[in-house]
Amino acid sequence: MQALQRNESTPTRTVSRVEDKIHLGPDSQVDDRNAIIARTNPAATDPFLLLAEDWFSATGFDWHPHRGLETVTLVLDGVLEHGDNLGNAGALTSGDVQWMTAGRGIIHRELAFRNERAHILQLWVNLPAELKMVDTRYQDLRAAARPVIERDGVRIDVVSGDVDGVVGGAVRGHPKLTHLGHQKLTHLAAIAGGLGRSATTA
Repeated sequence: MQALQRNESTPTRTVSRVEDKIHLGPDSQVDDRNAIIARTNPAATDPFLLLAEDWFSATGFDWHPHRGLETVTLVLDGVLEHGDNLGNAGALTSGDVQWMTAGRGIIHRELAFRNERAHILQLWVNLPAELKMVDTRYQDLRAAARPVIERDGVRIDVVSGDVDGVVGGAVRGHPKLTHLGHQKLTHLAAIAGGLGRSATTA
């Protein structure tokens, strides 16, 4: 089986710390919640503002605003309905990813389909100051259509960026963020695999 090749142009990173998830429990929106990257020390995690694992049913996230950031949502189980004030609407099923660039601002909602149960991971990514007012954009990256690499006992679901020449489907229109895809995917894959920890690289 072919081994993954290291790209010599990719900077070497080291792990500066490993943190356990924080169990926050239920609230008015969710049945249960874990904070993987909490909003307690943004200077240490920027551009990552939050990584949350949520379970919800009849409540969910009704109409609320976002501005100046991107959200990357992975559906682990169930069906997630979404809609916004611009008329966009749809549904994501298990394994699907939605990459939303809020940019200049959007009001949207995320609910469990028919008030059943949805289990998701959501990563908030800060946009640099000069890009906070870009146009809003959605990218629905369906599980069945995403490229996958399986080598040496490892399965890599490529959402963004490239791994050994395999390019993820997320369109990255922001030059300063082109190298962040690997880090996003690492966090999402680690939690989806049940590790329950976030590793911050230096």
